[in-house]
Amino acid sequence: MSKRTASEQTTKVSIVPLAPSREELETLVNNVPELLRVIIKNESQYQATLEEFKAVGEAEKKLREKKDSVLAPLKQATKNFNSMFKPYEDKIASVTMIYRNALNIWVQDRENQRRLELAKIESDKRLKNPATIQARLSTVTESSESTFNVDVVKVIDLKKIPLEYFILDEAKIKAAHKAGISIPGVEVVKEKRVRR
Repeated sequence: MSKRTASEQTTKVSIVPLAPSREELETLVNNVPELLRVIIKNESQYQATLEEFKAVGEAEKKLREKKDSVLAPLKQATKNFNSMFKPYEDKIASVTMIYRNALNIWVQDRENQRRLELAKIESDKRLKNPATIQARLSTVTESSESTFNVDVVKVIDLKKIPLEYFILDEAKIKAAHKAGISIPGVEVVKEKRVRR
């Protein structure tokens, strides 16, 4: 393993201008008057006000330039930093989505089986004793603690959906459902989802 020389070990460093001091900023705006209202009554007042207005505009421009001289390198550094992480974040997001989808499908399948078992027990006419029914129902367990319920819009009858909901805006449909508004053609149901 070869040793690196000092010149090979250099690291790229961005030089960020120092933020201006409060005194420097105050100097930029020291000619800007404190105003509540300006009333112009004649041409000479108009001309004087116009000159002051232009001076304030110049102060604003200098202040913006000073601010941008500090922020521009920081924005570029942030952009570079984000682009460095993006491929890794994309890979993690992709894998996370694949895992989440597979886990959600499995959880939903288990939930559907559980509901079928509950319906089967409840419809079993041979079971007469409430204690026996309750004991049988308690054997059908809920999904694990690593799940939670979400509202999912399922289209029941596309023809009945009002035009305002036709471009399926699930957020709008869920908000209407939450407000107690019934929307023909869809229902909002709870589905279990995987939690980290």
